[in-house]
Order: sequence, then C-alpha cells, then structure tokens
Amino acid sequence: MKESDFLDIIGSPPLSIIGKNVKEELKNNCLQLRNGCGHPNSLKIGESRASAHIEVLVLNIFAKFA
Repeated sequence: MKESDFLDIIGSPPLSIIGKNVKEELKNNCLQLRNGCGHPNSLKIGESRASAHIEVLVLNIFAKFA
C-alpha cells in the first residue's frame, strides 16, 4: 500500500484517525519532502525546513499517539 493511500484511509470516515488538515499536511508537504530527500538528487534543504518537518510530525503524530 502506498503511503498516500494509507493517509487517505486513516484520514477518512469511518476511521478518521487523523483530521483532514493533518492528512493534507502529511500528504502534500511531509510525504513529498521525505520522498524528495530520500533519493539521490540535487534537492537541498536547510536546518529550518528540517526542523519544521520534524515539528509537524511530533505535534500531529508522535505526541498524539504517545
């Protein structure tokens, strides 16, 4: 199962484990950034962007389910 499909499933009724806005943030920003950085290419990101990425994950996923 693709990650985006998984996010669609857990972000839609009847499950709705994550909210619509969280799902969109994870799909449109976090997943794309992870995919862009996870493969050899010319993409470079700075410390602030990496920190913001981690912050979104911690606040919306890790802290919620810890």
